[in-house]
Amino acid sequence: MSGKFVSMGFDRFMDTFVRNALGPVKAPPPKEWQGKFDSISDVKLEAELQTEFINIIDKLKILEPGYKMISSPDRADPTDSFGQKADGGIYASSEAPEDNRTCWATKALSVEFKKEVTEDDPFNDQGGSSFEAKSIQRRKNRGQIIHYASQVFLHQHRCFLFSIIVLGTSARILRWDRSGTIVTEKFDYRKRPEMICEFLWSFARLSPEAQGYDTTAVRVEKGSPEYDLMDRMAELPEDADRTPWSYIGDYFRSSLAPGWIRYKVTVVDEGESGDDGQDAGDSDNGATGDTVADDPGAGEGSKASSTSSGKKVFQFLICKPHFSVPGVLGRGTRGYVAIDVAARKFVFLKDAWRVKLPGIQREGDVLRFLHAKGVQNIPTVLCHGDIDGQWTLSQDYYEWVGHDDRNPLKEHCHYRLAEFEIGQKLETFQAGNVLLKIMWDCLTAHEDAYVKADILHRDISEGNILIFLRQDSDGEIEPCGLLNDWELSKKIPNSDISQDDASAGRQPDRTGTWLFLSALSLNDKWKKIVLQDDLEAFFHVLLYMAIRFIPSNCDDVGRFIDRFFEAATVRKDGEYTCGPDKMSAMQIGRIRVNSALVPLKFMESKGEYPMNELIDILLQWFSAYYREQTRLVPQANHAGSSSQISPTHVTSTRPLRVKGLPPVPVERLAKLKSTPQILPSRDAELSANLSSHEEIRDLFRGFAEHPNWPHLTR
Repeated sequence: MSGKFVSMGFDRFMDTFVRNALGPVKAPPPKEWQGKFDSISDVKLEAELQTEFINIIDKLKILEPGYKMISSPDRADPTDSFGQKADGGIYASSEAPEDNRTCWATKALSVEFKKEVTEDDPFNDQGGSSFEAKSIQRRKNRGQIIHYASQVFLHQHRCFLFSIIVLGTSARILRWDRSGTIVTEKFDYRKRPEMICEFLWSFARLSPEAQGYDTTAVRVEKGSPEYDLMDRMAELPEDADRTPWSYIGDYFRSSLAPGWIRYKVTVVDEGESGDDGQDAGDSDNGATGDTVADDPGAGEGSKASSTSSGKKVFQFLICKPHFSVPGVLGRGTRGYVAIDVAARKFVFLKDAWRVKLPGIQREGDVLRFLHAKGVQNIPTVLCHGDIDGQWTLSQDYYEWVGHDDRNPLKEHCHYRLAEFEIGQKLETFQAGNVLLKIMWDCLTAHEDAYVKADILHRDISEGNILIFLRQDSDGEIEPCGLLNDWELSKKIPNSDISQDDASAGRQPDRTGTWLFLSALSLNDKWKKIVLQDDLEAFFHVLLYMAIRFIPSNCDDVGRFIDRFFEAATVRKDGEYTCGPDKMSAMQIGRIRVNSALVPLKFMESKGEYPMNELIDILLQWFSAYYREQTRLVPQANHAGSSSQISPTHVTSTRPLRVKGLPPVPVERLAKLKSTPQILPSRDAELSANLSSHEEIRDLFRGFAEHPNWPHLTR
């Protein structure tokens, strides 16, 4: 979140976000609170500060009757995988934890306590180069309150939220949204008690919308028809009743987890499901049309209600996200296996805060356009739409405090998209050639979009490549690739866009997922993404899956992932750029697994494993392209650190065959495999393989047909 905090005076903060929302209601006069915090000056320890502060608030009764401030410094929320123990918070009186345990699902406002006024302050009001304090302790404290805010965003349905950090006898109030965070100036609440008291008194009387809640998400209470429906659809089927698509019910069942609240959310569709010229449940990509009749993930029309303007209104039942993007800033995407209330069917619901900038279309509009153009292997839209009146505000106050140049805070708009298909994670692949077949399907989708619709995906990642089961005309089940998440896609002038046209991007941040971005785009956050960047991202996804799930000579997979995929180089100006291992691999065409410069190899004990040759060929192509583009000198490797990830093991050497792939002519595959000595005169020939999809697509297809692909187990 570096650079995304904005300082604001207390009165301006209160006028903008609190007092105006209260309307004619006025807080009690300041004299009522004078002297109430004088005892705070005698406190010596942080625990004493917390206890004394909460006792004073309790005696003042300024949160009553609706809310209570609770201390919870010793007991973490069991749903928090980090196990952090938040000091305290404000809860509705009816939901206040009785065991003093943090509950992110119901906390209305977080309160963090620190003993030192300056040494513990995450921010700096003294001016200078940065509002964000630089010392280790102050940075740690800033990270702590960021984590607490992210947990509230994860567990609740929020447009924004408030929090407080108490620093000895001083305090700050913060307002968080997906664009940035507004932070008040530090004030001495012992000398000016009316400041903290007015805020708390006002907060307890704000409407849910003014407190930051998304009121289109309504709790599903136990005993209600919707609650019972969720229970019924989560019932575990008998073994004899299971189908290849039963994993969808398994996903939903696991979402009904302890500590998570059930919700009903609404989507007002921004267009008819079939407005792209096809029936919404009859996608021509084959991903929904060939499923069995009782498949809960099949594309079947939904009976939705309508608004007075004729727009269809859909309602969905959800609980814990199937996946979520961590953190506070950005899209904050959460994906749910949801129940379409009207159709009584499982669908996939995506809840995100999309960037609202010129040239960025809503994902549902993009998908319907792509379907109309005949793009294969992409999701089918049931409904989608922006949530009326829900957008970020932090970006509007960035220039007000005197910052110049480009505003790093972007406006985000709340958006929901429901899709018929519910895919499996890419990591569930059972053999290397199945992985290649799935990626070949997604390369086909990428090529279709690029050639038929002039659209570049720009966010290729392992999370956006899904496995979807399709039933063919013979009744056999075939795993297929589904290229998902087109939110960051961009219409390009034509399919011949080149690096010469890549002078500047439209957003002040990189587009895509750090682990899979090309080395060139990691080195320049303003770089326009071109075809070769997306093709390189496909390569990184392939390598990421292989190193995690296929046995190799790498004895520390976690460290490799940290060094190659997650690492960054910090420039003198504080900008993060590509880590040295990824950049070196793309420049010189070799991947090493340790300081002894041992080349990475998979399945060494099984003879000629096809993945090794495929990766070597792709590295030759990309290194030639890098020399053509940059002529950079290869950089040395540097060490990193990470946690261990256990590799998988071979249980069978029986060759696997994949279906649905047209054969690659022998001569064609031989030409693609040719790896001449790398000389500058040959770089143009090799890098030309990345100027379109044809060569890399055929390479994946040819290797998927290789006979020596053993089974894998996790």
